[in-house]
Amino acid sequence: MTMTEEGIMKDNNSSSTIHAVRGAVQLPKDSIMAMRDGVTELIPALCKANGISEPDIVSIQFTQTDDLTAANPARELRSIGFASTPLFCAAEPLYPDYLPRTVRVLLTFRGSAEHAPQSVYLGGARVLRSDT
Repeated sequence: MTMTEEGIMKDNNSSSTIHAVRGAVQLPKDSIMAMRDGVTELIPALCKANGISEPDIVSIQFTQTDDLTAANPARELRSIGFASTPLFCAAEPLYPDYLPRTVRVLLTFRGSAEHAPQSVYLGGARVLRSDT
């Protein structure tokens, strides 16, 4: 692996490049079903927007606000597959004016060097990125 002038990691043995794309969803409430519905909508939407298939994924990292205690987003994603994908979940730090009941994701994947990652923000989380 080497880093290009643009700061992109490139695998010297293939034409693929490591990319990262972000996303978020605000849940309507703190429940197992709300977490499952939110995560199983967000991750497929990120994959579709970026032309990603599961074998392209390097890892998926989740954070969740401290008011979400009913379920773990990584566990809920497993309900639709992703059995061989490394998943990680962490708590968001507390800060003023945070968006409640929010799950954020950083999905790292292999793709063509020309690919421009497309972030996906769903529901109330759209306010986090007005440019998407």
